[in-house]
Amino acid sequence: MQSSIVLKSWLPALKATQLQQIAQATGIASSGTKRILIERLEAELSQTREEVESRKNDEMSILSIDMGIQNLAYAHLLVRESKPPVLNTWRRFSLMTADPADSTTTSIPVDGGDSKDEKKKKKKKKKKNSTDFSPPLYAAHAYDLTSTLLEKYHPTHILIERQRFRTGGSSAVQEWTIRVGMLEGMIYAVLHTLSKTSQTSQQNTTTPQVIPIQPQRVVRYWQDSKNKVTGREGKKDKIDRVARWLSLGNDDTATTPAKLCVGNPSVQDTVDAYLGKWRKDRKSTTAAGIGGASGIGKLDDLADCLLQGLTWLEWRSMRERLAKGEVDDTI
Repeated sequence: MQSSIVLKSWLPALKATQLQQIAQATGIASSGTKRILIERLEAELSQTREEVESRKNDEMSILSIDMGIQNLAYAHLLVRESKPPVLNTWRRFSLMTADPADSTTTSIPVDGGDSKDEKKKKKKKKKKNSTDFSPPLYAAHAYDLTSTLLEKYHPTHILIERQRFRTGGSSAVQEWTIRVGMLEGMIYAVLHTLSKTSQTSQQNTTTPQVIPIQPQRVVRYWQDSKNKVTGREGKKDKIDRVARWLSLGNDDTATTPAKLCVGNPSVQDTVDAYLGKWRKDRKSTTAAGIGGASGIGKLDDLADCLLQGLTWLEWRSMRERLAKGEVDDTI
């Protein structure tokens, strides 16, 4: 209640453009009239204040997922107050190589990777499953993926990239967007079902907060609103931005505070491969053959999931400050 009173005392005094700036700085939708913006900000910031007050500790386990089928990527971040987030896992893989019917092995890659036999087995099944887009198969993959990641990482927050239905303003809806959208919906359904099952069975487990993330808001947060960029330029900017952050974290002599820390050697291998390919791509006019040389493939999916997680942390930090009435003079 106190949070709501604080917000209502200063939000109406701001101009619509200032409210839009606050919305953009906190990852909240910035469209609508001034009245709608105030109501939306009050609701979102009050909820943030309640979450902070009810939080038992300052640690967060964040699972940030960049949706895909052939290229699904996720980053796992461990966060403690006043410390840079720790990148605990950073992976990209093809969901269609997993075998949801095989209960004897973990079909979703987690830290440690797969054995040689498992890799050979998946390679044989990749061709068979690559064209199978039936709902039963997707449902099995969605459950296998979700349950495995929950068991492995025990996330407090799960960030899931929202899917768009059209690309570049085209009137046509691409078939792959329908497939990924179907998988996205199934993952939400699995998470909701597992949450309800946990509540009804009175299990002493923490239910993660599931948060959909609009990729356009992530892009707008980091880019200058005055300079409009193309989709290709935006993708390059995200890859470059993540690479600069990772380079800063690897530099022990840097005076600028690191954006994140690397948690373990297996993640460091991925970071080194990412930076190696990024540096080669910057020196070459074409990326042909580089992915095979470095073994990491394309970089945009890995960049998207990590940037999404770090952006949400910045949004949350700003929301917490605003919910307490700490208004920046620049807004």
